[in-house]
Amino acid sequence: MDNAAPRLSVVIVTWNVARPLRACLLALRRGSLRAPDLQVIVVDNASDDDTCAIVEREFPEVELLRLPNACGYSAANNAGADLARGRWIALLNPDTEPAPFALERLVEFLDAHPGYGAAGPMLRLPTGSVQLEGGRRFPTLRDEVLSAIRFGRFDPLRQSAKSYLMPDWDHRSSRDVDVILGACIVMRRDLYQSLGGLDEGYSLCGEDVDLCRRVREAGLAIRYVAEAEVLHLVGASSRRAVVRSQVQSARSIARYYATWGGNAARVGYALIARGLLFPKLVLLSLYRFGFREAVPGESLRSNLRTCLELLRPLPGPARR
Repeated sequence: MDNAAPRLSVVIVTWNVARPLRACLLALRRGSLRAPDLQVIVVDNASDDDTCAIVEREFPEVELLRLPNACGYSAANNAGADLARGRWIALLNPDTEPAPFALERLVEFLDAHPGYGAAGPMLRLPTGSVQLEGGRRFPTLRDEVLSAIRFGRFDPLRQSAKSYLMPDWDHRSSRDVDVILGACIVMRRDLYQSLGGLDEGYSLCGEDVDLCRRVREAGLAIRYVAEAEVLHLVGASSRRAVVRSQVQSARSIARYYATWGGNAARVGYALIARGLLFPKLVLLSLYRFGFREAVPGESLRSNLRTCLELLRPLPGPARR
């Protein structure tokens, strides 16, 4: 393999999503950045499907890192970043398909604007609509309350609940934002390393918001670049276990508020998780089994046991 330093290193963490990963790698192969300017690293988080076989057979240009045990999304990304050699690094989800010039446009923006620490693309959903989560404000406890009271189509305060997504801004235009979605983040590799990479205390979500907070704390801006477009299939891995993924998300969110909001925010989110989210997920578990919407491997008992994790002590702040 060519050891010349690439311009961009792309890290993709995958777990049992072989088919979306193949589409993602094919999209990268069609992109404007090619070897030796592009290094692609796939970190397999102990999948039990044919992910590794597909990468080795169909994508010999890709560097494959096999993890013997699933270690979490953040830790797997950091392991991949340790192999990166490019000046720039991109964290890319396997359920994305970058348009041909998307990653190059993100790199070019950052290269021309040294006051920016990270950039993200416009995320296009399979329906053709723009994913508003691609560029947003930092969340607040008010947002968490409004999110917790939503149940399926029952969403009495839908517009106000989504205010942190900045719905009044046309996401087809570029602007500075607080947060870019972790589905695709580009930044300087040395900055990523100096910040300590992704916080491995986050289990499923929140690590992107935390990283953006640290970029902003370093005095750097964050840019949403609408001219860079990426298709996002959304949650190819987490859709497999809805209740567990929501509990893991809640525990990660608790860590975020404990780290950045102080004791008041920590206590406030604990009340939200236990007083609103816990009963909601118990009802969701009963609903899924009552209407036979559970997926293979789920059981009512295991889901209810998972819900009880919200009643255990929630994660505390990160120590840096």
